[in-house]
Amino acid sequence: MFDLEEQIPQFCHSGGASGSDTVFETISNQYGIQTLAYSYKTPSHKTLNKVEITEEDYLEGVEEILSVKKQIGRRINRDFRYMNLLARNWPQVKYSQSTWAIGRIEGLNVAGGTGWAVAMSKKHQHPTHIFNQDDNKWYEWSYVVDNWIPIKCLKITTKHFAGIGTRKISDTGIQAIETLLKNSFE
Repeated sequence: MFDLEEQIPQFCHSGGASGSDTVFETISNQYGIQTLAYSYKTPSHKTLNKVEITEEDYLEGVEEILSVKKQIGRRINRDFRYMNLLARNWPQVKYSQSTWAIGRIEGLNVAGGTGWAVAMSKKHQHPTHIFNQDDNKWYEWSYVVDNWIPIKCLKITTKHFAGIGTRKISDTGIQAIETLLKNSFE
């Protein structure tokens, strides 16, 4: 008898942006992991793995953005100029079972556009991790203490994971992704 779980392919859910998204996509592909790079009406999005999100996912994404804005201390409304970029973060979280990000921790939140996806991941209580480029360490969100805690053991254990992060990835951020994926899939 075969194990059905073994027959399910691994997927990296990402945004296809330059920087961390592209590094996750490139290295994931080297391990035979399919990347789904979500977009919403963005003609400049050129990745080979582009997936145009549905109108339903877009509208859900807008609602998710509006629901976490207070949590992360940001002001935004439905007419925000770049809502298409923020709302496409929702499918990255919705279709994954864990989130792995590269960026910068700011208190309990994460800086920049990555912070929106991380906030949604935390809201839905997914295992949420970030490589903090300020101190070059991995952290995991603890739902017990409601804070980031440092972690050393790095391994993706879910079939579907969000591989996301800052456009301004450092060399240590790139190395962090390489090490994470090697530990997880080699």
